[in-house]
Amino acid sequence: MYEIKKGMYFDSIFIESNDLKVEFIDYGATIKQIQTKNHLNKFQDVLLEFKNPEDYLNNSIYLNATIGPIA
Repeated sequence: MYEIKKGMYFDSIFIESNDLKVEFIDYGATIKQIQTKNHLNKFQDVLLEFKNPEDYLNNSIYLNATIGPIA
């Protein structure tokens, strides 16, 4: 759970397999993180994402959103 503003939270949903990890947040069903194994068999992030969770509130381009006006 991420606190965005005082009293405002995003919940996280994680899906994981042997070679892939995906994290969603419940704000527009946004994909927060995708990790896959690299050639050294270590997980590495492969998704362009915001570093600060509060940036998703001002996401005018709907980056990584799966639900929204133009998603």
